Amino acid sequence: MAASIAAVWLGLIGIGVAVAVRESTTAGTAGDAPPVWPVRSAIPRGRAGASRLVMFLHPQCPCSRASLHELAAVVEAVGARVDIAIVFARPDGAPADWLDTDRVELAQAMPGAAVLIDGGAEMARFGAQTSGHVVMYDPSGRLVFAGGITGSRGHEGNNRGREQVIELAQRAAAAQAPVAAIAHPVYGCGLGGVQEAGR
Repeated sequence: MAASIAAVWLGLIGIGVAVAVRESTTAGTAGDAPPVWPVRSAIPRGRAGASRLVMFLHPQCPCSRASLHELAAVVEAVGARVDIAIVFARPDGAPADWLDTDRVELAQAMPGAAVLIDGGAEMARFGAQTSGHVVMYDPSGRLVFAGGITGSRGHEGNNRGREQVIELAQRAAAAQAPVAAIAHPVYGCGLGGVQEAGR
C-alpha cells in the first residue's frame, strides 16, 4: 500500500515538473515589428547616430523581472551606443496600483533608460504581443532585432537573444554593414488584453 502511494505521489510530482518545464519553455506570441521605425510612434527616436531599443513589459508579469535584468546586462555591455526605452502596459480602467511593482522600480533605476506608459497603441504599432518583447532599430531607423532577450520564462543568464542584441549594437556603433533583421522567441505574459484596451 505504501509503495503504491509513493508511486502515485512520485508520478504526480513528475507531471507537475513536466508542466512547469513546458510552461517555462513555451514562447509567447511574436508579433510583426515594422521593418522601419514607425513615423507615427510617440516614442522618441533617441539620439542621432545611436541605435534605439524598446522593451515592452506587463508590470504584473513576474517574468518581466528577468527581462529587465537581461536588459541591464545589455546596457552594461553596450553603454551609450544604444538609447533604451522601457514601455509598460497600462490598460484603461487599470487599478490605481497597477504600476506599483518592483519591475517598474527596476526600470526607473536603469541608467539612461526612458520609462513610458502605454495603453496599447505603441504595442500594436511595434507588434508587441508578449511581455519582454524587444525591438531594436539601427541608427538609420531600420529594424535589426525583434523578440525576447531571455532564454525562457523568468530565466536569467546567457542566452542567444541577449547576445544578438549586444552584437547588433556593436556592429551598428562600428558602422559595419547592416544584416537582415534577427528574430528570437519571447517569453512572458501576453499583452493582448492591454493592446485591445488601448485601441
